[in-house]
Amino acid sequence: MSEAAVVDNALVEACGHAAHEANRAFSRQLGDISHPTWDNLGPDAKRIVRQAVIGILYRDDAPTQSHAAWVGAMEAQGWRLGPVKDTGLKTHPCLVPFDQLPIEQQCKDQLFFDIVKHTARAMTRRPGLGG
Repeated sequence: MSEAAVVDNALVEACGHAAHEANRAFSRQLGDISHPTWDNLGPDAKRIVRQAVIGILYRDDAPTQSHAAWVGAMEAQGWRLGPVKDTGLKTHPCLVPFDQLPIEQQCKDQLFFDIVKHTARAMTRRPGLGG
C-alpha cells in the first residue's frame, strides 16, 4: 500500500463482512460448519479478514498472495498445519501454499477475492456508501 493511500475503514468492514459470510455459506455447502457468523467472529479473526481486504483493495493482492498472508497471520497466532481444523489445538489443514490447497479451498479463496472486489465496486458507486 502506498503511503498516500487512505484506508476507508467502513468500506473494509463492509467488504470483510460480505466476503466472510459468503465464505461461511460456501464452507457450509462443503460440510464445514465451523465458521461463526461475522457478528460472532472473534477480534483476531476479524483483524485477519480486514487485513486480507486491505491487501486486495489497496495492494491488489491476488488470491495466492491473500492466502499466503492468511497463513502468516494464522501462524503468528500459534496455528500450525494439521489434518483437521481444531480451534483447541490450533491446527488447520489449509496452512500450505495456495497451489497445494484442494481445489474447493482455492475456489473459496477466489470467492473471497471476488466478493471483496465486487462489494467495493458496488459501494463506491453509491453515494454515501464507502466512497
